Amino acid sequence: MIFKKKHIKISDSEIKDLLQNQMKLIDHIKKKQNQDVSDDKVKITDLTSKVNSSKEILQSEKQTLEYKNNVLSKHLNHITELKGEKNKFLDENQQLELQRNKLKTCKRNLKDQALLDQGRFVLYIL
Repeated sequence: MIFKKKHIKISDSEIKDLLQNQMKLIDHIKKKQNQDVSDDKVKITDLTSKVNSSKEILQSEKQTLEYKNNVLSKHLNHITELKGEKNKFLDENQQLELQRNKLKTCKRNLKDQALLDQGRFVLYIL
């Protein structure tokens, strides 16, 4: 107090007022910070809830896509098998057509040969 009286001319009531104002300011800042913390906690809780919801949705979609991929893989395998069978049947069909053409050629030759023989027979008789 001696220092105060010699160098500063402030009354005790003024110091009290300054301290009270400082305390009010500090209390206001604390309240604001507490409110901000509370708001942030609410936001964090909300965002955490949204993230968890998104995770569940993504997990569900992932399972759906895995199921669809499995089904498509089965269909692809079946299509591959069918293409193999188709190629086998096409080859078999081609072989059968070749055999048919050979038989047609042979039958024509037999008919031609029969006509030739008949013509020879007719000439031989004459």
